This record gives sequence, C-alpha cells and structure tokens, in this order.
Amino acid sequence: MYDLIDGGFCRYSTEKTWLIPHFEKMTYDNALLCETYHNLYLTCRDEKYLNIAKESADFMLEYMSENSLFYSASDADGEHFEGEYFVVTYDELRENLRKAHYAEDKIDEILSYLNVTKEGNFEGNSIIHLDDAIKPKFYFEVLIILKEIRASKTYPFIDKKVQTSWNAMMIHSLFKLSISDEKYLSFAKDSLRALLEKMLVNNQLKHTAITEAKVDAFLEDYAYLSRALISAYTLTLDEAYLIQAHQFVNSALELFYDEGKLNFSKGEFVTEADANDASYPGSIGVFVDVLLSLAALVDEKYQEYAFKILERYSKKLMKSPLSHAYLTNQAIRYLKEDRVIKATKENLEKLPQSSYPYVQLKVVEDRGYQICSMQSCFAQSDDVNSVEELILKSL
Repeated sequence: MYDLIDGGFCRYSTEKTWLIPHFEKMTYDNALLCETYHNLYLTCRDEKYLNIAKESADFMLEYMSENSLFYSASDADGEHFEGEYFVVTYDELRENLRKAHYAEDKIDEILSYLNVTKEGNFEGNSIIHLDDAIKPKFYFEVLIILKEIRASKTYPFIDKKVQTSWNAMMIHSLFKLSISDEKYLSFAKDSLRALLEKMLVNNQLKHTAITEAKVDAFLEDYAYLSRALISAYTLTLDEAYLIQAHQFVNSALELFYDEGKLNFSKGEFVTEADANDASYPGSIGVFVDVLLSLAALVDEKYQEYAFKILERYSKKLMKSPLSHAYLTNQAIRYLKEDRVIKATKENLEKLPQSSYPYVQLKVVEDRGYQICSMQSCFAQSDDVNSVEELILKSL
C-alpha cells in the first residue's frame, strides 16, 4: 500500500496479496501511519521506518497541503482509468531508461528489480513493488526517472475540504516526527496556527471548511485538536499551547459530556460517540487521552472525568479490547498512572526520550529534576541520566 515513488499510503488493498491498492490516499491514514512508523523507529532504531515516516509526511506537505492546511483525500481515478497516475508500462519505462543512457542489460536488471513486465500486474500496466528491501545504487537514480514519468501525467482529483480532526491528526504526527528531525517542528507549528485561524470562528470551533468554516465541531474535532495542542506543548514547552488545550477540553465537556457518557454531536440531533476504533481511533479514547494529560499537567479534576468515562465503557473494553484499542490503552494508562518530570525548561530540553509511554513534562523553576506521580513527587536528581532509571523503578 506504500507508494514508493511519491511516498504516502493508499487506502487499502483490493486483493489478498496486498499488491493492488485502492489508489485513493486519505489524510487520516497517512497521519496515523506516519506516527506508527516513527514509533517503530524509536523502538527499533531501524532507519527504514524513519524514512517511511518522513516520506509520508513529505508527501502530505508537497501534494496534500495549501497555506499550511491539509486536504482530505486524493482520488484513485486518472483521466482514462483508475490508478492511471500510479502505474507505469513496460515500454514507457524502458524508453525512459534508454533516454537516460542505461545499457540494455542494465535496463533488464532494473525492470526485473521493479517487477515491471510486458504483461503487467494491473490491467496491462505495472505497479512498482520490490521483493528485496535492500536497494541497489541505481534505485535512487531510477526513482527520479519514475517521478518524471508521473509529472507528465495529470494528478488525480484532490478533495480540498479541510477537516479539523484530520488536520489535527497530521499536525500531531508532525510534532512527534520532530523528535527525530527538527525540520518538521516548524511545519507542525505553522499548520497548527493555520488550523486555529481557519476553524476558530467567533470563538466557536468548526468541523470542516472548503472556503468558509460553517459546521460546528464534533467531539472528535475537540479531542484530536486538543491532543495536537498537548503534543505542541510537549515538544516546545510553550504553555500557550497547554492553555488552549485546556480551554477546548472545558468547552467539549460542557458540550458533549453527560455523567460519563460522551456525545459525538450536540444540536438538533444528539448522537452518542462510538467507543470503537474504526478507520481511525474513536473520539472517546482520544478525549480520555487528553483528559489524563491535563490531569497530570493542569488539574487532577480531569482524572475524575476520565475515570467516569472509562467506568461507563468498561464492559465493552473487557469484552472486546481490540475493538477499542485506543481506549483500552488509556485504561491501562489510568491504572499505571502518568509520571510527571518537573524541571526548568532548559533541563527538560536535555531529557532523552523515555521508554515509559506515559510521561509528561512540566516547567518549574526548581533546580534539578523532580519525578512525580499523580499524588506526589517521590524522587529528585540533578543528573539527567538518572531520570529514566527513577521512572522505571517507580512502576
């Protein structure tokens, strides 16, 4: 499903071998997979995962954004048939390789490596795919030629609708990616600023816009935007982001919270939010994520809201945790509790990435590092290298 030429992921496979995708590309798929592959890199330190995350982000920035806002999707259809932009013919690629002065035997080697044949693997055309993860020297030269072939075609139709939750997913992923490549931090900050300028109208958050934002936001918009703001705070330690997240969560509680139940929308038709994860994590799980972060960073009262929500949906989590994976993760987080590292901004910026997934950073003026649970601070050290050990000992 990964596009080796432009980067980014197509929506799904149309057959069991996972060779032929439905060529549509969705913003939420690429946002989620960008974050997932970056997490894989942080865990395994295998550069190929980081490259996929960065190439997916670069695809979104190059093809799917304008004025720092992200479009919703690009279509599968070409001018004449589905997937036309994404495939190449045997004769087309051979001719272009000849123009680049490759010898005939080298051309045969290249075509074989890219699985480009006369018969093709998709309606007489070929989808580029690799059987060998090790890329030979010629691969990156040929990649330029493949990009040039695509540039001669009409790019598929792009749905230019801007949606708050989907943009927030991508912005969150860019902030996370900036851990490994700082250049993405400026992209993330610019996109977050543009999204707030576009979708916050007369202090009312909106859900979607083509030219003007008119539809009021749903729970998922508040949840994903607040999560992106907390990621922005974590990566910059700028408390303005935390204050904005705090304000949006308070608004969402007022609009959608009802004694542990969360509604997805409120208006003429009230719809209860779905705890299930579907094409992307359900808004309830993401909202509980944000509540637990605010409980650690701002006010413990948000932990009580999180508990009541988890309590209401606990039977579903027990019966089918995999169908509610994001919310199940937050239930585990509630039980294990966040660890809050308190220090000056300068000292917090020196911290390496923790292996414990539920760590929050809080700027204080005290010297050294304080490590705290939700109830109290239990350890202090002046040594940045001891912080991880102190966290792990507390679990």
